[in-house]
Amino acid sequence: MTLLRIVSLSDDETADSKLFSEHGICLYIEHGRNIILFGTGASALYLSNAERLGIPAVKEKLLRVRSGLPQSFYRSDRYNTFRFERFTEVCKDFYLVAAEKKDKAAEADRHFYIRKKGFYVPDDFSGECFAVCFPGRRRDGFVLITGGAYTGIAGMINTAKGLWDAPVLSVVGCFAYTNRLGKQTVQQSHIAKSADELSGLRTGSIYTCHNTGRKGYGTMKDILGDRLQYLRAGEELNF
Repeated sequence: MTLLRIVSLSDDETADSKLFSEHGICLYIEHGRNIILFGTGASALYLSNAERLGIPAVKEKLLRVRSGLPQSFYRSDRYNTFRFERFTEVCKDFYLVAAEKKDKAAEADRHFYIRKKGFYVPDDFSGECFAVCFPGRRRDGFVLITGGAYTGIAGMINTAKGLWDAPVLSVVGCFAYTNRLGKQTVQQSHIAKSADELSGLRTGSIYTCHNTGRKGYGTMKDILGDRLQYLRAGEELNF
């Protein structure tokens, strides 16, 4: 019995020629009776892919979650907005959490800006969040989902493990190594450091996508081996 189903609806790569690609992330999540969209891509393209895959991505009781960047999430019913405050239970056994220990976002990520006191300043991603989902019993473990991990994936994993003394079944998401043109925006040493940190943490399979990029994926793959896989639009995970 599948307790958690994740289907990629938007990514920089597709697993099927009938699907469309773009620089964005949209993960369709079925979790019990809840249906969640984690990210909505860079456009409405995910809806076209959903239709081609037979995915009900416009159902009335859908919950839309912005993928990690500052920080509200949207319940259907005309998209009422709920503010994320570091720890939010979105629905039963599905949480949005802010990492307790954050790395400084790489300097190359300075193409993101926020407004403070009337001025636009580089975003330090201090409000970044990630999702934690329990497919079954708490003690059996959780799946961690990230839409960027700008402040470090290791910090997110350690925060979740500190909150819930349970195994990390899997990590799903992207790590923000490329821009929308596909150009790598961080140093290889930064990527290798992240992979080394991941290799020292006890997790299940790691599925990455979107702005990790193929070059970054290759660097991480050399360190993590078969534990790391690439998730393209149209591909599905079941837990």
